[in-house]
Amino acid sequence: MQLRTLAAGLTAAAALALPASAMAAPSAVDSLTGPAHIDGHTYSAAQMKHRYRGQKLFFVLGSREEGRGAIAAFHTSAAAKAYARAHHEMAPARSARVAYNGGQTVFYQDAYLEGNSIAANNNSGIGNLADYCMINNIFWCGASWDNQISSAKTGNDGAYLYNLPYLNSSGGWTYVAANDSVELWHWFNDVASSVWVP
Repeated sequence: MQLRTLAAGLTAAAALALPASAMAAPSAVDSLTGPAHIDGHTYSAAQMKHRYRGQKLFFVLGSREEGRGAIAAFHTSAAAKAYARAHHEMAPARSARVAYNGGQTVFYQDAYLEGNSIAANNNSGIGNLADYCMINNIFWCGASWDNQISSAKTGNDGAYLYNLPYLNSSGGWTYVAANDSVELWHWFNDVASSVWVP
């Protein structure tokens, strides 16, 4: 009995000693909360997690996907980018609820482009949203932007959202279509740790 307890303790200690790079990074699949369309089929979030767990998938989300009720998912980055080019060439949205600036994407804390906001200009990014204060107190940051984005108003080139800081794509990424107002909370609410606006 004591040997079994000791072995269990040593196993737990070894797991704790593993470097962060040796542990599996969270993926976009793990964070998915709404349906996805991949390989000609639409799957619920639970089915996607069961079928594609551990795989690096790439997602594209915009008004087109919201309208059909499922985010588009792809096995390769190139396929996701090709789909985005083919299906999201559109003029700036006329029904935007906020002022439009084609040179930047604005990310919002709440659904429907409401709440606090943070912006990134074209050809720039925010490598670690945890470094940016969303709610300021006099002497400290009450809350950072890490895992806070629920909707976005994109500029001319859209935006990429990553589960991990520093634009780490080891778990895949989600592309938000250009010139669009997108409700991320239906699929990837409060999971982005970094963003890139091409």
